Amino acid sequence: MKIHMTIKKIATEYQECEAFFDWISHNPRLAKVSWHIANERNANVVEIMRLNKIGMKKGALDYVIFIANKKYHGLVIEMKISDKKKARVTTEQFANIENLKTENYYSCVCYGCDEAIEIVNKYLKNEL
Repeated sequence: MKIHMTIKKIATEYQECEAFFDWISHNPRLAKVSWHIANERNANVVEIMRLNKIGMKKGALDYVIFIANKKYHGLVIEMKISDKKKARVTTEQFANIENLKTENYYSCVCYGCDEAIEIVNKYLKNEL
């Protein structure tokens, strides 16, 4: 099922994520099994240590969609702003993408909401 929305150019990663999850929320199947990993925060050292003890990991990717297709167990997306010159993917994020690929998850970086929507639609149609 393809849902199409026109997304204007968005300035921040938060706004890209907000638009992407708004799109997800309009598809009942996706909405039931899609999560944002809230790993971005400005916490003090003690709070970061506490969060690490319960599983927070540096470089965790932004979205997990727990839908298997014919080839993969699920889809994991790291969202960045659409301007690739301003977007920065960390070493840890690249490593996590590769680690997930070895476990048969389709994982990638998407530069903006529109690219993420395109990836989800292709994934659901088994085109990836």
